[in-house]
Amino acid sequence: MQGKDIASRGGAPGAVVTVKCDYRAVSHSIGIVGVIYKMGNYGGARIATIAGNLSTGTKKSQWWIPSDQYVVRYGANEEANIPPELMLVRKAILDGTFNLDDKAPKCTIQQVHQIIIQAVSPCRKSKCNCVKGACQTRHCGCIKKGFKCTSACSCNENCV
Repeated sequence: MQGKDIASRGGAPGAVVTVKCDYRAVSHSIGIVGVIYKMGNYGGARIATIAGNLSTGTKKSQWWIPSDQYVVRYGANEEANIPPELMLVRKAILDGTFNLDDKAPKCTIQQVHQIIIQAVSPCRKSKCNCVKGACQTRHCGCIKKGFKCTSACSCNENCV
């Protein structure tokens, strides 16, 4: 029944969805916009994002996201208001040329969330321990990973 329900709402390869993040995985989560590239019979979906295909944990294996963890925003045949990078991914999915050699990048929900908000989630262990807002490239974990410091950092977001 879940598969039929999702299909009736436009869930199919090429549909634009918002993935709901679990509060245990990402603090202060926002919905992650992605495109379904493979649909299961029972409503599960494999989803591609700007950062890559969503995968599980450190093994980066393919992940079927259950139907209760995403919401269909635009059907496969509808015009979607999405970023240009994601529009290219969607076009490749609709054309049938997406990930044919299975070499598309894979990423976890935490990695995608960090790329979207350009900051490390406060519930994650990765944060800086810089003293008095004097972040330095060789010591600051945020700078090393290419993110802005947050209120969870020792510098309390006061880096120069």
